[in-house]
Amino acid sequence: DFYKISYEERSALNNAFFERATMVKHYLIPNLNLGAGLSFGSYFYKDKWHIDILTKFEFSYFWNQNQMRYLLNQLKFTRFNAGSLMLQGITASLRLDF
Repeated sequence: DFYKISYEERSALNNAFFERATMVKHYLIPNLNLGAGLSFGSYFYKDKWHIDILTKFEFSYFWNQNQMRYLLNQLKFTRFNAGSLMLQGITASLRLDF
């Protein structure tokens, strides 16, 4: 099962189940990965050593990843977008080969 989510809520008065839902979904979700940056490399010390410096910005976007929100919206009989996940950040590296 790709997504398998269960939700149960009991009543405070008689401990009986107030709401119960289970969701099983099978589908593919697209995602987008982008990155841009600069890199510089150079040999030194009689061309025996190499240094490489890298800095880049990366961006990842995943559509409709908040499936728990989707399930809770179904319990309340509302229609909202499930919500997307977005990750972004800067990567820097320094590499020395000898």
